[in-house]
Amino acid sequence: MLFILTVFVFIALNLITLFASMDLSVLLFFDTLVVLTASFVLMGKSFKKNTGMFLIFNVGMLLYLGQPLSTWIGAILSLQNVISIVVVLQLFSILIDVGKCYTEVGY
Repeated sequence: MLFILTVFVFIALNLITLFASMDLSVLLFFDTLVVLTASFVLMGKSFKKNTGMFLIFNVGMLLYLGQPLSTWIGAILSLQNVISIVVVLQLFSILIDVGKCYTEVGY
């Protein structure tokens, strides 16, 4: 339920930024973190591994380079594209399971 709620907030904030001249980057930053955390629990094992490695690598780079909060916010907001890709890939895995195609694709 948390995941669905945060996704709706995520969509609403993105729509508001399209039509309003307000800067909602800080709200989007925190909502993106919550969406990513909530979706991490729902991911399959291989998606968790890849996403976890990606996050650890990026956080490590930001810490090593001593980036300010504005750069962290920009980095997390750029993860919105990654979140969208992960959601679509999860949907493909559902189709593979339902259609019992996993023997053909090696899933």
